[in-house]
Amino acid sequence: ISVNVSRASLDDLTLPDRFAALVREMHATPETVILEITESAATSDPMATMDILTRLRLKGFGLGLDDFGTGFSSLVALHRLPFTHIKVDRSFVEELPGQREASMIIKTVADLAKNMGLHTVAEGVETKEQFETLRQLGIDLIQGYYISRPMPAEKAMDWLGGWVAKSLTHN
Repeated sequence: ISVNVSRASLDDLTLPDRFAALVREMHATPETVILEITESAATSDPMATMDILTRLRLKGFGLGLDDFGTGFSSLVALHRLPFTHIKVDRSFVEELPGQREASMIIKTVADLAKNMGLHTVAEGVETKEQFETLRQLGIDLIQGYYISRPMPAEKAMDWLGGWVAKSLTHN
């Protein structure tokens, strides 16, 4: 599961312990959670952010750099902060498969992530063509309506069982 973390939360030194307690309460593990931080939030107070993000990583949480490529993308953030994922913004995805420049940007981000030992996530995937193009470009994970519309938590397990069964029969 991925969860967005606000800039204000990155000032709270109790955040890592509170997230860990919440995950335990839900009978899950931190390794199953990716906490997403926007690039602007990650770079606004680098020292405090480094402290919080390092504590979260030590507890086992994945960390995603959200909306990568939409602002003044900082390779310094990728270098200095303990991210595990780069999330490609939907503004690039929605131009697939026909827009060559968007494809090149996504491929470059995927290659950069792979070379840094990071995973990639593409958001806003709505069509099979986008899904297939992203797979060819080296994207690891996708989010979007192509997979599913938002749903209540109590329906998620049934949906997941159906998705897995469908995936197994189409491979």
